[in-house]
Amino acid sequence: MKATLILLFSFFVLSCQTGLDHQPFTASANWSQESDFPAIGIQIQNARIKKSVSISKLADATGLSEQNIKHIESNKAMPTRETLVEIQKILDCDIVLDAI
Repeated sequence: MKATLILLFSFFVLSCQTGLDHQPFTASANWSQESDFPAIGIQIQNARIKKSVSISKLADATGLSEQNIKHIESNKAMPTRETLVEIQKILDCDIVLDAI
């Protein structure tokens, strides 16, 4: 579990340092299965659906493309910290990164 957290933290820091809207999801595809929490993309998708916000509206509100939102929701891309905070504000939800 500690190795997973270190990997996720390193990946998160790397994605924040690049300044890109998203990074390819290079962490282990199974990392979310080791956690008690759903992957970030699933949490975002669930919150978006619960709030009845379309992908198009979320894309417009964040300044990302619809394709980027789809990639984030399918865990093919990781949002930057700033984008994640913005999505949380827009959807009025909390996103759990991982258990400690």
